[in-house]
Amino acid sequence: MNTDHVNQGKMRGENLRYINPYNLFVGSFIPNWLLKRVEVSQGAKLCYARLSQFAGKDGDCFPSQPTLAVEIGAGERQIRRYISELEELKLIESVQVGLNQPNRYRFLWHRWMEEDKSDRKKEPSGKEGKGKDRSDRTYMSIPDRTDSSSQ
Repeated sequence: MNTDHVNQGKMRGENLRYINPYNLFVGSFIPNWLLKRVEVSQGAKLCYARLSQFAGKDGDCFPSQPTLAVEIGAGERQIRRYISELEELKLIESVQVGLNQPNRYRFLWHRWMEEDKSDRKKEPSGKEGKGKDRSDRTYMSIPDRTDSSSQ
């Protein structure tokens, strides 16, 4: 572990090692626009995040359901429920590739992404919280779907 992210401390006679998670981890992250949606289960959010990490440059991903089950700590039946939930909410599309082949998952644009984008415009930019500059923490760019010339 990079020691730039570790600080030492003591509490109740224990040696504690504090970490700074900023830029420390590689992993699955749930987009803020999805995280705050109460109509999506926690498991479906986690499944979406893990599927996102599997996505290639073309946006498609092919993890097997057993792989997803192991990686997010759920059963295969529960994974199928999460995937169905994501499909019903029109967040992903799954395509059966063939027998005994993992499905192909594609991510769909959703209006919630735009709603989050407009919410961010209302928030103050630059310095937030305890005076820490967070201007380098940018959000994913979302394509403008309102341009009628491209339709």
